[in-house]
Amino acid sequence: QESESQSSSDSILWLKDGCYLASYGIGEFNLDFNEFYQSVLNFITSVQKGDNFRLWQNEEKETYISAMVNKAIDIHSGEK
Repeated sequence: QESESQSSSDSILWLKDGCYLASYGIGEFNLDFNEFYQSVLNFITSVQKGDNFRLWQNEEKETYISAMVNKAIDIHSGEK
């Protein structure tokens, strides 16, 4: 839902099956997080094994996603 205070230039981020569509200002781009995230998980899993790994994995997933989205927005914003 869109509130009356939102403008058409607000940033919007959609997620579906690990793929993001980010819309900001006059730009828009897709970001597929699946391959990168699996790569990171494979590396971490090979180094860190323990009882609480799955809990940590679930908690950190959002951090990795946010960092990638922010970096992609920075890159695409510089292309204007």
